Amino acid sequence: MYKLIKVADNFTALSDAEKEALFNNYEQASPSELYDLGKFKIAVKSEDETDTVSKVQLTAIPNNILCLPRELFGDSFDKINNVTVTDIIQKNSKIVYFITKDLKDYYTFYDSKFVRLSAMDVDTVLNEGIDASSLGAITPTQWATFYDSKNDVDGIGIGFAISQTNSAQVPSIDKLSVTVDIRGAWSKAINGTDYSYGYTGNSTLKFNILSDGDFKFNYQITQNSIT
Repeated sequence: MYKLIKVADNFTALSDAEKEALFNNYEQASPSELYDLGKFKIAVKSEDETDTVSKVQLTAIPNNILCLPRELFGDSFDKINNVTVTDIIQKNSKIVYFITKDLKDYYTFYDSKFVRLSAMDVDTVLNEGIDASSLGAITPTQWATFYDSKNDVDGIGIGFAISQTNSAQVPSIDKLSVTVDIRGAWSKAINGTDYSYGYTGNSTLKFNILSDGDFKFNYQITQNSIT
């Protein structure tokens, strides 16, 4: 019966003869035995004079992955109508999503409402996050309960977690699409077309509005008055 055993505290400190001797008697370790090692490096014995190996292929199942958004997007959003993600998953692989509007608190969507995640770790997200179909099914009315453009002025962020159980699986995210209404913009008014102005005295500046719309006036507060 074979089992993994420690052969040296420092492999690089062994002599060439000692290193070579370690390759004389061994069996191929099973995937589960390699998993128990944690992180490891591969040592190779070569009969080639160059002492180089051109390629080592390692097939493995990656650890579950948690990806947090680095920044928010959509500071011009007035209303979120729909968020759609196109992803590719195979049997027993999984991709789930979560949402934030401040990069501090993270939310999932459950029972027709946004709910804060109970913890921010990969296992919790995989258990409590929502899949692409559920994310795309959130209605504009439901989004409005989460994102209020009057108070939430920096947009949103979307993160995800990925899990797979087979090395042949290649789960991936292809595209993120957001359908929104954009906030209105303030445009520069044109003197003579949208407004006119003049000094009616040494201390009074008068504006005349010549076109329909909402206007903002920027001025420096001094001893003079404005009408």
